[in-house]
Amino acid sequence: MDLIGNAYEITHLGPGAIKDIRMVRNETRQVNASHMGVIDPVNTKENEKAGVTLFTTANALKDKEGNIYTTVTNVKTGKAEPISAIDLEHKVIAFPYQKLEGIVEVLHKGKVERVPAEKVEYQFKHPSQLFSIQTNLIPFLNSISGGRALMAAKHYTHSLPLKYREEPLVQTKSITPYGTEERFVASLFLPKSKVEGKISKITG
Repeated sequence: MDLIGNAYEITHLGPGAIKDIRMVRNETRQVNASHMGVIDPVNTKENEKAGVTLFTTANALKDKEGNIYTTVTNVKTGKAEPISAIDLEHKVIAFPYQKLEGIVEVLHKGKVERVPAEKVEYQFKHPSQLFSIQTNLIPFLNSISGGRALMAAKHYTHSLPLKYREEPLVQTKSITPYGTEERFVASLFLPKSKVEGKISKITG
């Protein structure tokens, strides 16, 4: 989990990054509307580094120039499209789990608005697109406070059993082909055989 967390980390304190925490003003640490779908609003440090060390969402992409994109669904074509964080601010984006009928809630130019459904350009299809991998592992995320979610996201990087490992009894549903977020995370780093079969012996 630490390896995965480091891969999604976009700001960092230390050599080659932000040298002194005093260089970061308090107003820049706050959650901003431009973070939606790009930066996880929950997963950060609990101490004086809160709002400084940040992680991209599981849905975010980055090009060779370092520009960050997020994948949203074009409501006209029904296809997923990558949109840059800069362009995202000027689009009318509906929140997940909304039927695009009548009046819907959207994010437009950094503000939550209620607009007719026909004005919607894009939509996030699932809440997991708005959070990092660590946060998405939290069961019943929409039912707990932000503070508890922050602690849980951080603690997931430490919850690695060394003995008698098994799948969690409670898992979070995923929109990935793997069915749950836990199995999706496992697919990122567990070795896989190129053929089907059963392991009968381990050598070496």
